[in-house]
Amino acid sequence: MSPLVRVIVVGAGCRGEIYSRYSIIHPDRVKVVGVADPRKFARTKFQQLYNIAEENLYEDWRILAEREKCADAVLICTPDVLHKEPAVAFAKKGYHVLLEKPMAVSDSMASKKITCHVYDKWMSAIASNCPFLSRITKLNLSLICFNLNYSSNNNVLKLIDKNPQKTQSSGVENGRIIIKIYLDRVKQGRVGWPLAALCPDTLPDIETVSEALRTGPYGRCVYECDNDVCSNQIVNMEFEGGLTAAFSMVAFTEDICKRKTTIYGSKGELSFKNDEIRVFDFLTQKATNYVVSVDCPKNFDLSGHRRADYCLIDSFISAVAVSLL
Repeated sequence: MSPLVRVIVVGAGCRGEIYSRYSIIHPDRVKVVGVADPRKFARTKFQQLYNIAEENLYEDWRILAEREKCADAVLICTPDVLHKEPAVAFAKKGYHVLLEKPMAVSDSMASKKITCHVYDKWMSAIASNCPFLSRITKLNLSLICFNLNYSSNNNVLKLIDKNPQKTQSSGVENGRIIIKIYLDRVKQGRVGWPLAALCPDTLPDIETVSEALRTGPYGRCVYECDNDVCSNQIVNMEFEGGLTAAFSMVAFTEDICKRKTTIYGSKGELSFKNDEIRVFDFLTQKATNYVVSVDCPKNFDLSGHRRADYCLIDSFISAVAVSLL
């Protein structure tokens, strides 16, 4: 029987919630024993869900990192700009680390090497959610072990109306979109993402969501405000040995939260989309199709990449459990 893995969660937002939910589905495999988050509402919610002792609730993750080690692994789910510091601190403490992507948010941070003490049987995983991910059977330490040259181009695409004056019809359309995206979800009881992002300090309901839309940034039209979120991103990468990769991300597509990948080799090419993998042999000129099936509990869904999240945390917990034998 695999040993019980004890984890602490740094950042009790949407990502912290979804990974921690694994312990509810598999209480015999993992237990959440501590949480660090500056919001009292989030800490209390975690305490009630996972029966966390009062002495293991922290407003500041630094205090948790400084105290005596109290778990086997840490799930770092803080905002993007706050990833690096806790990752290094807990790694030095000897925790296995699951770090939400990205490790860096700027060129200056990405160019700096992260150095820390690496302990025997210590593991680190970067949480990058891929819907086609099946099961990782073995997880090896890979903490910036390759040199990566990259160039990036980010653009914000805005549709500019020739007549910038707001009209009654455009206001009505914005209202319909808001109702569809947010309020209809509340009525259906779907209070995970994105509603959890609107109401980080309280449970989402009609009243709190409506108030957040009236007073917060999510009720504004993205084309008529100071929105600068990237809607189109292109990244070209060159790895050691000459391998190259091109990554393109577009916000406005038919499929939402879907990925398509193609790998070109000297003997053939491999492509996959959703649950289907296609391998084409250049020599035989024949293609073989495979369907990937991943069992994922329905109640694990808080986002558009449910199965990827489940496989990722399942693989991480499995790897940590092996290290404890």
